[in-house]
Amino acid sequence: SKALSDLSGVDIKSHNDSVEDIIRAVRNWFVETVGLTKLKPASVIFNDFIDFMADFDAVRRKEGYKDKGWCRKFYAELKEECETVI
Repeated sequence: SKALSDLSGVDIKSHNDSVEDIIRAVRNWFVETVGLTKLKPASVIFNDFIDFMADFDAVRRKEGYKDKGWCRKFYAELKEECETVI
């Protein structure tokens, strides 16, 4: 099982290696720890993320990127970078 924690290793939140669960855990951390109160629900943030990725893909294709694997590569690199920080 995968989990997020703060830098001291406490306040652990399970995310099951799921993008939707990661977004929910981070969003809830901002509510619980930082005290933000006017955040969108996690499901809305997730849908916004999906829309962003689709729009980003369309822009990249318009700019001439034809390799369909660029998105998977981008996500894999982002995930790898996040895992080294976590």
